[in-house]
Amino acid sequence: MSSVKLFLVLFVFSCVGMSGLCQTSDNWKKAETEMESGNFGNAINFFTKCIEQDDAKYYAYYNRAFCYYEMKRFADAKADVKKALRIPKRNKDYKSIRGKSYWLYSLVISYRSNSPKSLRLMRKSAKYLNSSKLFSTLGFKEVELGKYKDAFKSLNHAIRLDSLNAWAYSNRAWAYLMTNELDKARNDVNISKRLDDQNPYVFLHSALIYIALTDYDSACQELEIANSLGFSSNMAPKKSLGISQLIEKYCK
Repeated sequence: MSSVKLFLVLFVFSCVGMSGLCQTSDNWKKAETEMESGNFGNAINFFTKCIEQDDAKYYAYYNRAFCYYEMKRFADAKADVKKALRIPKRNKDYKSIRGKSYWLYSLVISYRSNSPKSLRLMRKSAKYLNSSKLFSTLGFKEVELGKYKDAFKSLNHAIRLDSLNAWAYSNRAWAYLMTNELDKARNDVNISKRLDDQNPYVFLHSALIYIALTDYDSACQELEIANSLGFSSNMAPKKSLGISQLIEKYCK
């Protein structure tokens, strides 16, 4: 599954299951088709029409925010996600939209920096959603900010919710690495690879374990695999820069 397809599955609200909302709306159908094709600019135009026609506007604000995020138009994404958060409590999808909106808001904030605000927003999301993928992402963010005790709590919960969540094991491996528990880190890396061998992060974490063990040849092999999986194209700039620096330092 491509990164766009995966993100769509996690984040986007469709007409299906929305209590009859927008089931006959051509604008919604066209917007969804454009998003599924990665044509986010066109999808934005159709969602704007939905908003203007008050056609499930909170869903439309949220989906348009997602499109802006994918286009790296972060100021626009932030503005729309705030509007989506105003969804009335009486709406049947209140918790889901609030949870996903805080999650997306966190990603908008954290794209270029690991800010405490991003973590606070992610934790707000967790009050509305009990999702393995969410807690896996929350744990990753907690590791980034050095909150390892919290990270283990989040990642263990993610694995309890879904024992086949490869990203949760990969992220927990990183937490173990940062707390110098290399055997546990290696075990989680191996589990994650068995579940999903297309995740560039798990190969980065594997490389970092080998670097800690001063096995630079093995580390370089893992870094090259991470690069071949499109690490630089799928991840935020600060992360792709980091892997380039590792290759430059250990593999040249």
